[in-house]
Amino acid sequence: MRKRSFAAFLALVSGLGSGQTTAAARAGDLAEGAVVNEERGVLVLNTTPCNAPAQSQYLQFHQPYRRRDLAQASCSGGPTYTRVSVEQQ
Repeated sequence: MRKRSFAAFLALVSGLGSGQTTAAARAGDLAEGAVVNEERGVLVLNTTPCNAPAQSQYLQFHQPYRRRDLAQASCSGGPTYTRVSVEQQ
């Protein structure tokens, strides 16, 4: 997997001009999915990892948040990923 700069990544998941949705988590929000990026106190979670990238939905969690790895999962015919639970504090 190619590593991107954080700024380039945020531009990618902003969803401008596509069906992607990105939202900021608020205190008490809890979600499960696949971590796309975790850097500089920001975790970006794909809550629909089995959707096509253009239809994926993302949540941004800002420190403080609680991350818990749940299990390995996979999409039909796709690669495996670690399913995580993240709670915004």
